[in-house]
Amino acid sequence: MKKKNILPLIKKWLLVVAMSFGVIGYLIVDAYVVNPSSRHTVVHWVTSLLPYLLFMMLFLEFSKINPRDLFPKKWLIYSFIYQLGGGLAMIAVLLWSGLPTWTNGLWEGALVCLLCPTATAVAVMSAKLGGKAASATTYAVLSSLFAAFLIPALFPIVAQNSADLTFWVLFSKIFAKVFPVIIVPLLMSFFMREFTPSAHRWVARFAKDKSFYLWAFCVMINTAQVLRIIFMGLLDGPTTLLYCLFAALLCFVNFWTGKKFGDTCDDRLSAGQSLGQKNTILAIWVAMSFLHPTSGIVMGAYMIWQNLFNSLQLSYPKLR
Repeated sequence: MKKKNILPLIKKWLLVVAMSFGVIGYLIVDAYVVNPSSRHTVVHWVTSLLPYLLFMMLFLEFSKINPRDLFPKKWLIYSFIYQLGGGLAMIAVLLWSGLPTWTNGLWEGALVCLLCPTATAVAVMSAKLGGKAASATTYAVLSSLFAAFLIPALFPIVAQNSADLTFWVLFSKIFAKVFPVIIVPLLMSFFMREFTPSAHRWVARFAKDKSFYLWAFCVMINTAQVLRIIFMGLLDGPTTLLYCLFAALLCFVNFWTGKKFGDTCDDRLSAGQSLGQKNTILAIWVAMSFLHPTSGIVMGAYMIWQNLFNSLQLSYPKLR
């Protein structure tokens, strides 16, 4: 196959390529970095890159957005009602269903999935698919604030370690994770647009698809993290498979529901991406820190499914 034919193919399936490199990277570290201390150092060094990559990715993407286009649409209200209603339903299942305890990780994973904010890269993917990056950005900011209030309010009801889980402690921890990555680059891009327009125009021209490639690099790192969680041995093989299939169901329902909400105001792509793509980095941290550790497997698998679906949408427009 000629080079000119390979490059477009790689671009179409870039997220799958990124996940494949993440798998290879995990296997290499697992096979050759045997010392636990050295392995911890490698994991810490690699994951510490993520906030900087996400910041740069969003700064580049936000430079292409006009602040006047940032206003909420009615599908945002539907999405927040869906998140709150779904979260309360999962809490009811956990408290009163009487289901076997081994399923708790499933329902807690669903709870995290419903309440956590949209992915930081939602504007990048929405724009790449032909959606409206501005409305996706509006949802990203509002859903982060929504989650920062909703998670501390509801998690203590079902959390494993609720003694130290006060509202303001958890709120401050979540806000500290989302504010520097989402709010700061947004404000910086608007500041440059207003006070240094020439520099802003240069950044906007420079950005092009670079934010998407940065996101692909983040996906590679996240995939390696997800495999590390799955292979921690928290569950046996068949149960782990069940958790991964449950994550696929959640992913389908979220994307489908978001697209239906978006149809009400001609914003199908942005709404679908906003509700379907999840901030899995934040979600896994919340799940592993405060709920049953196995709930992190659900969100880890969710990250893989959402990026597989994004790749399919990039390659097959009929799925959008």
